[in-house]
Amino acid sequence: MSHKISIPATGQVITAEPGRNLREILSEAGLFLESPCGGAGKCGKCRVEISGGRPPEPTAGEKALLSAEDLARPVRLACLLAPDGDLTISLPQAEKEARILSSGRSRAAVFEPPLTKTLLAWPGRGPSDDSRPLERLFADLSGAEIPAENLKLLNFLADAGEKADHFTVLWAEGRPRSLENGDTTAHLYGLAVDIGTTTIVASLVDLRDGRELGARSLINPQTRQGLDVLSA
Repeated sequence: MSHKISIPATGQVITAEPGRNLREILSEAGLFLESPCGGAGKCGKCRVEISGGRPPEPTAGEKALLSAEDLARPVRLACLLAPDGDLTISLPQAEKEARILSSGRSRAAVFEPPLTKTLLAWPGRGPSDDSRPLERLFADLSGAEIPAENLKLLNFLADAGEKADHFTVLWAEGRPRSLENGDTTAHLYGLAVDIGTTTIVASLVDLRDGRELGARSLINPQTRQGLDVLSA
């Protein structure tokens, strides 16, 4: 028979199947609990306080890691607690807002992005009749053996030559990688991602000048398995 785990602070009511520990149940519901040991019952960090329902008897591991005052409240460790009835709990650690460092300072550096864009015009249709950039582009794309990706770009050029006055070339490390209709040189973005053992931070960067346009961060989901990256 399943049990109900109520968490007033979040308004959630979670169904708990018998025989499973509370840490696993909460993790599947998207609730993060600090657990450096990965649920091995050794760190004593995944604490929950029971405010409703019949608290289970503490295990030997909980008695070793929790104070007598904690046990009397009662506080239990989620990784060692297998609910045998309906419970109402609070999550002291999970209810704290995570503070993740997503900005900082660095030394001045030369900004040399691997991606660049160039606007090209067909002879006689753009501001210049110079066809040399187009000739160089065709030379880069053509060869004895044309890769499939280059063949797609050549097909684009054949089609665009009849319809467009100009188009934009995306270069990656000096090689043409993509062609776009019209002038898209004002839109060139990159994503910088810092994947840490406990947090992930992603920054959207304007590759024309290196400006950071925005950043987002979150707790690394692998922390559910422990703070050691090998534990996942």
